[in-house]
Amino acid sequence: MKLYSYYFVVIFIAVISKIFFFYEFSTINDDDLRYIRISNAIFEGFNYSIITNIDHIAFPPGYPLVIGIEKFFLKTWENVYLFNFLLLSTLISYFAYVIFKRFFSNNNTLFLFPIFFLYPFLISSRSVFSTSTVIIFTFLIILGVFYLFKFFYETKNVFYLYVCNFLLAFAYLVRPEGIYFFSIIVLFQIYKLRLSVVNFKYLFSILIPAICFVFSYIIFIYIETGVLTFTYKPSIYDYSIHRGNFIENTSKLINIFFLTPHLFNPVMLLGLLLLIFNLFFFSYKKENKEKIYFLFGIPLIFIFLLAYKYALIGRVLYSTIPFFLILSSLGIQKVMPDSKFIKYLLSAFIIVFFVFSYSLLLTQNIFSNHPILYKKAANFLIKEDNSLFCVAGRDLKLFHYLNDNKLMLIHGSTYLMVNSDHEERCEPKYIILSNLNHISLRTISELEEKYFDNEEFLYNKKNYKKYKIFNRNNYTVKIFKHEDL
Repeated sequence: MKLYSYYFVVIFIAVISKIFFFYEFSTINDDDLRYIRISNAIFEGFNYSIITNIDHIAFPPGYPLVIGIEKFFLKTWENVYLFNFLLLSTLISYFAYVIFKRFFSNNNTLFLFPIFFLYPFLISSRSVFSTSTVIIFTFLIILGVFYLFKFFYETKNVFYLYVCNFLLAFAYLVRPEGIYFFSIIVLFQIYKLRLSVVNFKYLFSILIPAICFVFSYIIFIYIETGVLTFTYKPSIYDYSIHRGNFIENTSKLINIFFLTPHLFNPVMLLGLLLLIFNLFFFSYKKENKEKIYFLFGIPLIFIFLLAYKYALIGRVLYSTIPFFLILSSLGIQKVMPDSKFIKYLLSAFIIVFFVFSYSLLLTQNIFSNHPILYKKAANFLIKEDNSLFCVAGRDLKLFHYLNDNKLMLIHGSTYLMVNSDHEERCEPKYIILSNLNHISLRTISELEEKYFDNEEFLYNKKNYKKYKIFNRNNYTVKIFKHEDL
C-alpha cells in the first residue's frame, strides 16, 4: 500500500505541474496553425491543394493525421493539446521507467522513480502544438524501443518486431528526423539478427513499414517538389540566418554544446558521468553492456546527424531525454548502497532539486514573450460577449483562440474574423492590437497610430474606445470596442 501511495504522490505532482504549466504558459505558434490547417484539409473534404501548399509541404502528414483523429473524439483543439501534453508525456515517462526496470534486472529502482516522472523538461511547455509534435514523436520512439527490447531480450515473437518497426517508421511521418531513429534501430536489428535477417519474416518486418511510410513519403516529396530528399525542411544554415539560433561560420558540431542547458541538468549529468565511470571500472553483464551501448548510441548518433544538417533546438532534442534518463538512472543505481535511508535521502534530493528546476522554468516563462496574452484576450471576449460580432486584429493566433471557422484576410496585413452566419465584410465590433509580434514598433501607441491613422484600414479611431488591456512585462494586448455596436 505504501508503495502505491509513493507512486501516486510522484505522479500526482507531475500531473498537477503539467496542468499548471499548460494553462498558465502554453500557447500556439505559427507552425501550430499550419499543422491545424493541414489537419483540417485532410479531414474536411481532403483539400489536396492545401496539403501540398509550398508552406505546408515541409510538414509531414503524420502529426496532422493523428491530431485530426484525436480531435474527432476530443472535440476541441485545447482538449487535443491537453491529452497529448498530459497523458502521452506521462506514458513516455512510464515506458522509459519500464525499460529501465524490466530489462536491467535490478529491483532497487524505487528511489529513482521521481527522475522519470518529474524531470523538468517533460513538465514544462510553452508551445503546445510544437511540444505536442515531439511528445507524439517521442512516445512512438520509446514505445518502439520497448517492443524492440521485448523481442530481443524476452521473446522472439516476430509480432513485436513488426510493431516496433511500424511505430518507428510512422514516427518519421510525425517528424522527419524520425528517419534517423528508424535507420539507427534497423541497423541494430540487422546486427543482432545477422544472417537471420535473410529470413523473410524478419526481412518483411523491416521492408513493409519502410515501404508504407518512409519510401512512400520520399516519393511524395519528389513528385510535389522535384527534389529527392527525405524532408523539405530548411537546413541548419537557413535556421541560423532566419532564427538566429547559431553563429555563421561556427562549426556545426559546436552547436551541440549550446543545447546542454535545454537538455541536461545536474541530476542527469551526475548519472551519465557515473555510468561512464562504471563502464570503464566495473563489470557489467555482456547483455546489459550491449543494451547500454545501444541506448547511448541512439541519442548520440541522432544528435550528431542532426547537427550536420538541421537546426538543433530544445524541442528537437526532446526525444533524446527518455534515453538519457534511463542511462543516468543506471549510473546512479550502480553506485548506490543498499541503505534505505540513503535511497530515500536521494529521492528527497531529486524532488527538491526538480522543484528548484521548476522555479527556474517558471521564471523563464514569466519573463519571456507571451502570446498567452492573446489567449487571455480571447477568453475575455468569449466570456463577456455571447453575441455575434466581427473582430479585427493582426495575428492569426488570436483568432484560433476565438474558435474561428470563417476567416478572411483583408488589406494584406489585417485579419478579420466573422463570428456570424455570413462572410460579408462588416465593421469590427472589436479591434485587438498588441506589440507581441511587432518588434520594430517599440510601443503599443506606435502600433495604434499606424493601425488607425493609415487610410488603408478604414477604421475611424473616434468610433472605438479602449475596452480592456492585458500586460505582461513589456508586452501589451489592447482590446478596442466600437461605441455603437
